[in-house]
Amino acid sequence: MCTIILSYGVPNEQAATCLEQAGNTMTIGIFSLPFWPQDFYLFVLFMIIGVVFVILFTVIFGRIFCGWICPQTIFLEMVFRRIEFWIEGDRGAQIRLEKQAWNAEKIRKKGIKWTLFLVLSFWIANVFLAYLISSDNLIRMVEEGPKNHLSTLIALLIFT
Repeated sequence: MCTIILSYGVPNEQAATCLEQAGNTMTIGIFSLPFWPQDFYLFVLFMIIGVVFVILFTVIFGRIFCGWICPQTIFLEMVFRRIEFWIEGDRGAQIRLEKQAWNAEKIRKKGIKWTLFLVLSFWIANVFLAYLISSDNLIRMVEEGPKNHLSTLIALLIFT
């Protein structure tokens, strides 16, 4: 019996990575190559090499990645920054708004902005949840109400 961990559409419905337990030993097969417990030092070595590579790549090319390639940066610039410009205005207007005293206009603009941010973030968290558990299960959970799925709602609010 093979527990599928990751499948990349390997021909003949064979898992790309599987975890198999037979008796007292556990075998991890990566593209049908066995990985026995005594090979654990190789796993640790590859993990250390991977971590060092990520750290070195980030140190050397971090600004390139974070400024131009990172999906979070692109997402923030394309979605949240536009909402901010739409409500508070351009950079100069935002600076003037930050410097002005708290009055009805500032409270209204900040309140609308943060409410939209919260609603959009909650919606995005639900989209990712639907991706993980399927949209049918998410719709069923919403129809059953938050009382029946309180832990899921709390997790969504935390990740929002």
